[in-house]
Amino acid sequence: MLTFFRYLIHENTITIWLYNFILFFSVLFAFKSQRRLANKNFSFQTRFHPNWFIASFFVLWFFITLTDTGSDLGNYYSFYTNVDFTNISINSFSNAYYGYLFLNASLNLLFKDPVVGIGVIKTLSLFLVFLAFYLMRDKIDIGMAVLGFGSLYYFYSYSALKWSIAGSLCLLSSIFYYKSKRITAVFFAILGVFMHASCLIFLCGLLLGYMTNGLRQLRGLKVVVMLVAMVVTLLFGTRIIYYIIQNTEYLPGRYDDYLSSERNIGVMQIVYYIPIFLMIYSGHVHGTDRRLNAVAILLGLEGFVIAMLGYKIGQLGRLEFAFSLPLLIYVPYYLRAKHEGLLVYNYNRKPIMTLNYQTLRLIMITYFIFRYALSMSRYFYAIAINEYHLIWQ
Repeated sequence: MLTFFRYLIHENTITIWLYNFILFFSVLFAFKSQRRLANKNFSFQTRFHPNWFIASFFVLWFFITLTDTGSDLGNYYSFYTNVDFTNISINSFSNAYYGYLFLNASLNLLFKDPVVGIGVIKTLSLFLVFLAFYLMRDKIDIGMAVLGFGSLYYFYSYSALKWSIAGSLCLLSSIFYYKSKRITAVFFAILGVFMHASCLIFLCGLLLGYMTNGLRQLRGLKVVVMLVAMVVTLLFGTRIIYYIIQNTEYLPGRYDDYLSSERNIGVMQIVYYIPIFLMIYSGHVHGTDRRLNAVAILLGLEGFVIAMLGYKIGQLGRLEFAFSLPLLIYVPYYLRAKHEGLLVYNYNRKPIMTLNYQTLRLIMITYFIFRYALSMSRYFYAIAINEYHLIWQ
């Protein structure tokens, strides 16, 4: 945290303030894309303004697409230049990313310039995220959703393209899962797997959700199944994943390096998930959208378990984006529901969270800014985004 403030004053101040500028204006425009208007019945209605929504997208798109900042970007350019359909199955880049290989080979037929091709991939990744927000525009506070995405995932995607597009596909899959479009949800999840092999865990989590849906009438049994799955994963997940990696040719050998990194228990993940779980529980008691709450519970618990395992297997830490629906969709939904008076309170159910909307919103804005500062402190130099420059510089 202190490292971030040192960047603001002493080191690479221009770059870090540029990132602050990008985040601020993209979030500002996203907030302006929704306005609450009073109608004749003295109630409020939220109106969506697409121009401001597009402006928010454009700010993020401009600065990520027109830069070659990022430690891995040179490798992506080199790979894009050399890949084609004749060597797609034997390319040494990684045998576990056939979807990403196919995407690059296809774009290479249209755009020989790697800067243009990689720019298209970046655009597609960002478009999928904003498509998810657009599909949920009638449910969520878009400004809070963009703030969450910009604070936690946007700047990391400057360098990690496969991770970014795979996470975007999984987020979109989560939206279709919520909307009960099963085939579409599984389709996008499978695409995510082919973009980044670790998303296979997300697909398995999605299928677990479909299986537990069959236990809808046996709520106690459903809870037991989910809790047992969590305990087994926490206790034996590392060994299971290690066994799969060691005995599956589909997964690249480079994953072995991540298994050897022993880390401490993820105390910070517990801190990160506390406000999310509080909102999910409050929404479960007082909310009106039971379906969204159920999806948030499923992906929240799965995401938390995976985040904890990430302290033992470093590669799993990247799956946070794939399981981001509770943070990017449910938290903005809960805040909007609270603002519009959609939470149901009665004498039999005492309020879980007694904070008013303004206070809760300020807390969550502070939460995202706090996590943004921590993230920047961790990977500002690690992924070489400490010196921003445009593609023509």
